[in-house]
Amino acid sequence: MIKEIDMITILTILLFGLPVLIHSLKLRLFNEFQFYTLTKAFNKAIIVQIVVAIVLGILAYAIDKTLYAIGQGNMLTSIIVSTAMTYNIIAAFFYIPGIILMNLINWILTKK
Repeated sequence: MIKEIDMITILTILLFGLPVLIHSLKLRLFNEFQFYTLTKAFNKAIIVQIVVAIVLGILAYAIDKTLYAIGQGNMLTSIIVSTAMTYNIIAAFFYIPGIILMNLINWILTKK
């Protein structure tokens, strides 16, 4: 049986990975790897990921105010709220700074 934390981890990885994979395939990143194309794929994917973060945040807030306030939470609501929290924390402290660093490196490489 899959534990709750495993489901949260899998959902978070999929929510981050699928937009990047889709944009990488659209840009044909895997045919000829270039750092510029990788950066471009991440820049396009972050738009989708910001929308996902906002939707998850609103959903988690709604679940917290409606179900948890009256003590009606269950495993599904716990997974949704925990996934939203994990997704937003990873985005804020790891993913967005990583993309900023990639863009900075790409900018430095194109200046030479």
